[in-house]
Amino acid sequence: ESTRAELIRLNRTFESLGLRQDAADDFVNERMDGVKSCLRNLMQLRSFGHFHREDYLPAARELLSSVGEAHSAFNSTLILRANGVNARFVDLSGWKSMESRDLDNAILTAFEGMDFAHEMPIVTGYAKCAEGVMAKFDRGYSEITFSKLAVVTQAREGVIHKEFHLSTGDPKLIGKDKVRT
Repeated sequence: ESTRAELIRLNRTFESLGLRQDAADDFVNERMDGVKSCLRNLMQLRSFGHFHREDYLPAARELLSSVGEAHSAFNSTLILRANGVNARFVDLSGWKSMESRDLDNAILTAFEGMDFAHEMPIVTGYAKCAEGVMAKFDRGYSEITFSKLAVVTQAREGVIHKEFHLSTGDPKLIGKDKVRT
């Protein structure tokens, strides 16, 4: 519940940019209700003694990571639309999807029929895929998603919204003067 409250608090900080508070809050509540329900169900299954943490923790970690990614992309889409940009929210998180595709096919399916000349896709960095993007790439998963996205869509240009854009290193570790984006 503290995460829900924080996400809704963050929504308020973007109101002046055009973020529709009702839509942003509804998005947060729907995701957080779903995550809460899912985690409760996992705990109930575990109480029977046949399910062990190592069986479900990687999937739970991916589910939790997807929430922040989707929140950011959804809000960015709403703000861009409010400011006259034809943006489209592209949720690669697989929210409530029973299908699990490889990463290339997950991207191809999500972008099917999109007209890049007239729409700006705002995409989650986390992508649900059969190979488990976090299990395979851990904390570098969004950069992998971004690079795969560029290859699969044959993008000429892309912008990754991160604390530090793709760069030669972490400015906190090696100094801002030594980093090239």
